[in-house]
Amino acid sequence: KKMVNILHYIGTDPEERKKLDNEAYWLRYEACNSGLVLELQDKLLEKDRDIAEKDKYLAEKDKYLAEKDKDLAEARRRNQNIAKELKSDGMPPEKISKLTGLPVEEIESL
Repeated sequence: KKMVNILHYIGTDPEERKKLDNEAYWLRYEACNSGLVLELQDKLLEKDRDIAEKDKYLAEKDKYLAEKDKDLAEARRRNQNIAKELKSDGMPPEKISKLTGLPVEEIESL
């Protein structure tokens, strides 16, 4: 069988021989590197799982932070309403600032 393959190889035209060489090269390449490719694919799958887990964690954190931003905005609105009431009652802006945590400039613009 080897002899037939050799005679076939010798008897083919140069273009056909080039195709056979190329095919033989890739067959050897696949045989040598198939284990490496599988190992790399396993590593990539593991990395993908890690990334998916981290994405899930980050999504949870984003949701938590969005809730906290909403809470802070609500607290700021309440402080602004309190500052308006205190300002209308005649309390100085500096004292209102200490009580509410709002800047004096913002209190003066209310």
